[in-house]
Amino acid sequence: MLTLVAVVFAAVLAAVNQITKPTIERNMREKLYQGVLTVLGFPTSGDYERRFREQIKVVQQEGMTIYEGYRDGQLVGYAFRASGGGFQGIVDLVAGLSPDLQEILGIEILECGDTPGLGGRILEPAFKEQFKGLKTEPEISFVKYVKPEKPNEFEAITGATFTSTAVRDILNENIARLRKVLKKESG
Repeated sequence: MLTLVAVVFAAVLAAVNQITKPTIERNMREKLYQGVLTVLGFPTSGDYERRFREQIKVVQQEGMTIYEGYRDGQLVGYAFRASGGGFQGIVDLVAGLSPDLQEILGIEILECGDTPGLGGRILEPAFKEQFKGLKTEPEISFVKYVKPEKPNEFEAITGATFTSTAVRDILNENIARLRKVLKKESG
């Protein structure tokens, strides 16, 4: 009897998965498109999918997906999606960079599995806003319990050093990787 119940529940779960899969994929794509547009300074209201198709060029290079943003034919910046381990789960983000890769235009957190009120605070606008204009050289770092004084520093979340470290490392590793990929592409 127990085996029959297990088989029935497994079948129900498989059916629910198949039914919801397209919706989940659509929602994830929507979040990515809006994240890329946001970090590159484009509006996300209205027909964001059309705006994404018209203003973002997606380039696959050396295993990295690079989103190039264009306004009136001019490159406004690059974006990338990257993830890493936070304290209790994955931190998945999109970051936008100036065309010279010297400054962060913005970051958006697509997913954060960390504790609400602690590591989960990386979803808050105040945390994300401090990355706008952040210099990428020397490498990004953070400070704790004080306001940042250097142009490459952000303020870590109190009680969530592991999550702040994850964000810093994801950004530094992928900015370095993007620099290497673009350098190979240009020459």
